[in-house]
Amino acid sequence: AITETEELRVHFSGLHGEPDSTFIAGHSMGGLIALATIETFSGSYDGALPMCGPLAPALLFFKDHVFDMLIIFEALFGEHLPEDFGPVVEAETLGGAVVEQALAADSILALTFAANRGIRREELAGIIAMDHMLYVELADRAGGNPVDNRNTVYADFIRSVDLNAVVRRYAADPSAIDYLRRNYTPSGRPGNPVLAVHTTYDAGVPPCIPGFYNTASCLLDDGKYFVQMYAEADGHCRFTPDMTGKAFDLLRGWASTGVRPEPGRLE
Repeated sequence: AITETEELRVHFSGLHGEPDSTFIAGHSMGGLIALATIETFSGSYDGALPMCGPLAPALLFFKDHVFDMLIIFEALFGEHLPEDFGPVVEAETLGGAVVEQALAADSILALTFAANRGIRREELAGIIAMDHMLYVELADRAGGNPVDNRNTVYADFIRSVDLNAVVRRYAADPSAIDYLRRNYTPSGRPGNPVLAVHTTYDAGVPPCIPGFYNTASCLLDDGKYFVQMYAEADGHCRFTPDMTGKAFDLLRGWASTGVRPEPGRLE
């Protein structure tokens, strides 16, 4: 998508001439692609507007948010899953109905698990099923498991369960790690303005995720090209048209005047 988006820009300019300015925007994975595109081709874009994107190293997002979710779920609820679905990360599919059936076997534990992950209980099964789909696709593309959790110490959020003793441990496949190295991890140096916006509740991409890019950007270039804002909204990418318009206006103003918007709430 990174190279194809740049090819589209070049094609458009070849047909119609160079525009006075060019911006790239996207939601969710498209937000990460927008960031990756401006990092890779910073001279081609005046700014980027990633919205609700997982703006963090791919391995960090897949390890902390996706992989750990799956193996902790298995450690806590695996005994309630049909045999065909274990080990969880090695199962071909994991539908939401199967997940919900396992969660419902211990309603108190399910509520605790959801709270620990910052997700509403009613959304937990769907998020676990989605995470499984994402992980299976990544492992297929990478040719193996890219996650190593042998060094991970899991938080003891359920006193009745020794989570670190029962969670399944995996070593990463070196070729799968190499796949992630070759296929983009954010550098923290976009080269031109990036205004990222996230909702205050997002079960799919928790708001803490883009904070990793902010940290990298601050350490590398004082964050001069990155601003993170938040919208008081509930759900993944649930921005109103007005919110989107305001964010884009701020980005265009930053690009044209050089005046960096203040981070914080998108009013």
